[in-house]
Amino acid sequence: MKHFFAITAHACHCEGLSPEAISEKVPQSLLWQTMLAVCVSFFAMILLLPSFAFAEVKIFEKEYTYQASEIDSKVTSRAIAVEQVKRLVLEELGTYLMAETEVRDFQITKDRVVMLTAGIVQTEILNEKWDGERYYLKARIKADPKEVATSLDALRKDAQKSKELEDVQKKADEALKEIEKLKSELEAVKADKNKQKEYAKAADTLSAADWFKKGYQYALDKEYDKAIEAFTSAIALDPNDAVAYNNRGVVYGRDKGQYDRAIEDFNKAIQLDPNDAAAYNNRGLAYDDKGQYDRAIEDYNKAIALDPNLAAAYNNRGNAYGSKGQHDRAIEDFNKAIALDPNDAVAYNNRGLAYANKGQHDRAIEDFNKAIQLDPNDAVAYNNRGVVYGRDKGQYDRAIEDYNKAIQLDPNLASAYNSRGYAYNNKGQHDRAIEDYNKAIQLNPNDALTYSARGNAYSNKGQYDRAIEDYNKAIQLDPNDAKAYYNRGRAYNNKGQSDRAIEDFNKAIQLDPNYAAAYAVRGIAYNKKGQHDRAIEDYNKAIQLDPNYARAYISRGNAYDGKGQYDRAIEDYNKAIQLDPNDAAAYAVRGIAYYKKGNMGRAISDLQKACDMGFQLGCKSLQIVLENR
Repeated sequence: MKHFFAITAHACHCEGLSPEAISEKVPQSLLWQTMLAVCVSFFAMILLLPSFAFAEVKIFEKEYTYQASEIDSKVTSRAIAVEQVKRLVLEELGTYLMAETEVRDFQITKDRVVMLTAGIVQTEILNEKWDGERYYLKARIKADPKEVATSLDALRKDAQKSKELEDVQKKADEALKEIEKLKSELEAVKADKNKQKEYAKAADTLSAADWFKKGYQYALDKEYDKAIEAFTSAIALDPNDAVAYNNRGVVYGRDKGQYDRAIEDFNKAIQLDPNDAAAYNNRGLAYDDKGQYDRAIEDYNKAIALDPNLAAAYNNRGNAYGSKGQHDRAIEDFNKAIALDPNDAVAYNNRGLAYANKGQHDRAIEDFNKAIQLDPNDAVAYNNRGVVYGRDKGQYDRAIEDYNKAIQLDPNLASAYNSRGYAYNNKGQHDRAIEDYNKAIQLNPNDALTYSARGNAYSNKGQYDRAIEDYNKAIQLDPNDAKAYYNRGRAYNNKGQSDRAIEDFNKAIQLDPNYAAAYAVRGIAYNKKGQHDRAIEDYNKAIQLDPNYARAYISRGNAYDGKGQYDRAIEDYNKAIQLDPNDAAAYAVRGIAYYKKGNMGRAISDLQKACDMGFQLGCKSLQIVLENR
């Protein structure tokens, strides 16, 4: 989750962890990829989601007629009239907010309320007339005052955004003063072309400010193409407005995913204002989303050098370090972000992700709890807490509770359906899992991870052909996903197609040479083909990569068993049990090895243990041993 800077209020809207993003032995750093795809949280717009049952829309209307001077054109007359009529109608709304809503308790002036509200509500021009001497306008604002007050509350607490709106208003005020000054010098202006140009430029500044506010409001309403058009109009009127370039870049990057175009705009903003920390922060985010984490970190470093108190830059740099697998450095940055802004739910959420990646699950849950406390409507924090309960702690029912809450808060959060599907799959409820994966795919048809996850559910149901179809789709969407090849190889292995399985495991290892699980399952495929020595080579590699990989010891033990080397097999089974004393299969295969050595007592003891733990193969093997004793 990240922070963008634009003329906006603070909100969090991004995708969180998905447990399907990792499987057994997949590097934990991959978690960050699901976030960034994922996932993103920004200093973004508060979305005014109407509640039709309770919304009370008020209408505010004002008229204004501008008397043109001898130096005015239709264009300058309209620019001045628009600015004035909008001020009038915003003042009326501001008066109402201070009298009838919680705004009266905000301890801010009416002028500040009007200035901030200009960045929240749309002003509609109902009627306009120009007769060559007078420009008449009628304007209207339709808004739910309670929703405006809520957005205003968030905006007034955001120093960066408030300052940017103040700067826009200041430019408009200065333009109006310049217009009045030049009008007072009417005769001199009529005779001086340079002063006439100054007058026209001041009018353009007014229009640019108006287009700028429209761009913000369109972005707020998710009308991104209109927002870009509005910011482009503002830039055309005022080509030196760094903030307009910055905001257009945010829409290109955050909202439309056009990162190269966004970077062009941020470059221009930085060229115009080399001391703009927000522009460096935003360009860093664009590089981040392109996977260029080192370049992103360079920009975050510059943003922090320019503004050491910019909490968002520390947060975003922490995300970049997390994407590089440097979770300790990420935590340092999140700590700093929290120190600067103790009420930033996003920073707690991100630090929780870093702790989760380090395997510190209880500390992760503490941070997700704090994020939820600060923002009870943060669906992503519920999703991420659920992932830790489910994937990391095996508490699938608690996880499902969190996923349910996340979906209730945000019915379009695809990762929550993916996560809940993972929990159901691990509870053996494969059909319910598939339902959730179907919904996740409907919401995000290009998410390769969800196709892999659904393929896993079909595999668990023994429907290997359907599983392979999903793995094929996952590979089509992401040809560099080693996990998809790994999963498809397992499905082929389960169908008895060992050679096709080995091809997929080879590809997975080529893509990720440190993928211990891929070596282990390739070893299983070789073992099935009776190539025990090649299998043992793969198990050795898996164990070298992950010395605590209990199942790899079991598999290597099976290969030694196949070679008749029962003592070496038992050594491996011993190690597997030492690493995982609750793995019934390890007791069962060790019992069989003892049986083959003629040690009936140890064989019966191990098989009885496996049977008592609910392992049916252990029970059947015990029955055979007892019958042949």
